[in-house]
Amino acid sequence: MKYKQQGGQIILFVIVAMTVALSVGITVATRTISSLSRTARSDTSNKVTAAAEAGIERYLALSFSDLGSKAQSGNPETIPFPSMDGVTAVAEIIVNDFTYNSANGNYYEFNLAPDHVKEVSFVNIESGNPQFNGNVKVCWDNNKSAIYYVVYGTSGISGKGIIIPNNSEIDSEKYKGEENANGSDETGFNSCKSLSIPSGSYGLRLRSLYETTNVGVFPSSGNLPTQGFKITSKGMLQKEGKIQTTRTITVYRSRPYMPAVFDTAIYTEGDVN
Repeated sequence: MKYKQQGGQIILFVIVAMTVALSVGITVATRTISSLSRTARSDTSNKVTAAAEAGIERYLALSFSDLGSKAQSGNPETIPFPSMDGVTAVAEIIVNDFTYNSANGNYYEFNLAPDHVKEVSFVNIESGNPQFNGNVKVCWDNNKSAIYYVVYGTSGISGKGIIIPNNSEIDSEKYKGEENANGSDETGFNSCKSLSIPSGSYGLRLRSLYETTNVGVFPSSGNLPTQGFKITSKGMLQKEGKIQTTRTITVYRSRPYMPAVFDTAIYTEGDVN
């Protein structure tokens, strides 16, 4: 009887050991499959994002006139990026001109870092002639940022100044001829100032002083001219002619303007005597 009991115990131990080994094997296999699945999803996401980015980079390298031609055509362009694994990455790019880029209303919105410049154009993008005259309202959200502005056109500089924000923490006595902003009636902004834009103006240059701020430029009447191009690139993965997944990237390319250094510098192609 004693030997038979020991034999039964051995069989029981074997069954338990096999059960544990099987459980461990299943757990390891499940983890391996999950890891492979995550890797496959990550690889797919990287490929489709890379395709969308490649489309954006290719179009950002185009000249402004070429972008204008593509915007006028209104037709998307498809660029394939063949792969070795039978999956084809494709970028579908379309270009549109834009006047306003805010999702919250009809105004031109952008971030402005300290001592950086952004320019709002008043020139017709096709004819190259000044198009806008009236008033624009410049608004920003940071009470620790002042705004330096210059309005220029066919007769040179027609207006310039430093605008101190509403409820400002800035010492306005540091500046000569500073202008004070009003409280904002625009959602998301704390200070606003209305500026008169005379006929024949080419552009409005804005510079943030002290801190980064979000700026919105609102036309008081009419519409601003086209400010640049909106480039949308949709990355797609195709296998056997079927779209597997997509990613979309959108960028805005503004019209060209002089960098901030030219506000306080003299440019000449010849020698300075």
